[in-house]
Amino acid sequence: MRPPCARRELGSEQWGQQQGARRDQEYRSLQSPAHGHGSLCVAPAQAPEINMPLSTNTRSVASRFPRNGRRRWTVARGEGRKSGQPRARKECAMTDSLLWEDVNEGDELPVLEYPITVKNLVMGVVGTRDFMPYHHDSAYTQSIGSRDQFVNTMFNQALFGRFVTDWCGPDADFRATTLNMIGQVCPGDTAILEGRVASKRREGDDYLVELELNSRNHLGSACISTATMALPSREGGGVKPRLELAKPQIELDPGFPDFAREWLGKESEPRYGAYPVSEVQIMYWADMVEDSNPLYEDTEYARDSRHAGIIAPPMALITWTMDRPGRSGVNPEAPDVGQPERGPWPPRSGPPTAAARFDPPGATATVATISEQAYGKPLRPGDRVSASTELVNCSGLKQTRLGPGYFTTVLNNYYNQDGELVGTNLFTLLRYTAQEG
Repeated sequence: MRPPCARRELGSEQWGQQQGARRDQEYRSLQSPAHGHGSLCVAPAQAPEINMPLSTNTRSVASRFPRNGRRRWTVARGEGRKSGQPRARKECAMTDSLLWEDVNEGDELPVLEYPITVKNLVMGVVGTRDFMPYHHDSAYTQSIGSRDQFVNTMFNQALFGRFVTDWCGPDADFRATTLNMIGQVCPGDTAILEGRVASKRREGDDYLVELELNSRNHLGSACISTATMALPSREGGGVKPRLELAKPQIELDPGFPDFAREWLGKESEPRYGAYPVSEVQIMYWADMVEDSNPLYEDTEYARDSRHAGIIAPPMALITWTMDRPGRSGVNPEAPDVGQPERGPWPPRSGPPTAAARFDPPGATATVATISEQAYGKPLRPGDRVSASTELVNCSGLKQTRLGPGYFTTVLNNYYNQDGELVGTNLFTLLRYTAQEG
């Protein structure tokens, strides 16, 4: 291992690539088929292995330290926690992860109530690197017609993420999520999260459950979400991390307009995040919603898990491509609404990097409707993330209550420093002509 000065000698990007390659080699060396006698091996035991007795009364994860070997985690058969029962908070390692066979369609997740304060919004700004004024400046946000400063999209994704893993435990993996923003959650509100198991199925090596989720406050639904989760199984063993991801296949709208065809499938130049993935930023993300998933914060647990180290929350994709705070704002040339004469810092050497922007004719306003994310290889501390954008769909002209417009869908592709596709985000927008009055 290089001395602490290695980052300075190599440069941060080269150093991050070297560390990422080393971790990948270690990670792959730990991958082996689940094994055991009538038990589920959540993380493969490493030789030399010492057989340990397992309880048959409860389903729990037993940790044992073989001499000169790695910790062995095994889930035993038995009467375990039911899917509607809450998991005890902050116990090592969510040792009561659910098995696919113990989940039934119609099961309800334990309700989560999460009061929102100004401090939560501050933690959200830090945890997501989103320095847009809507999320920290009440005066500005009210001046444009909103009730108050409000939590951002990533905060809601993080809260849903905690809600789900509180229920199923850390041995499950997120495969995909959707999020539909309906209202705003502001300081003084309490976000109330509810959910149910909509369906379950097998797909290849995955044992999947589909969850329907809702977050509401005193005004009604604020956002709705779905999550596709891969769960450990008695029959199939532990969840196998997804190491490859393909772009989604999109069926074009029958009314796809001719003027949009020149934009179809043209991927923009990549834009790079200001900072690499880091354990500090991962913990900021977890802190903002009190997420105790040990894969995000417990180095020892994560090292001995099937991931062989700390991983980033899957829903944090957008966070890793955010710009530096001094350059983030409604107007990138005057990013501080409190001091509009102040330019971006550090100063830009050229115009702001922007993804290719498709503007339908007559569109003067935009409303985000739904986000659909899929997740591939887990991101780890030291990874550098870039994103590109491409238009993948456009409807014909629609008449909506907001005015005439087009529903456009863009695909954001997220890559690590090795050029591997680690996540996708399908973002559907209503691009419409605002009506006067």
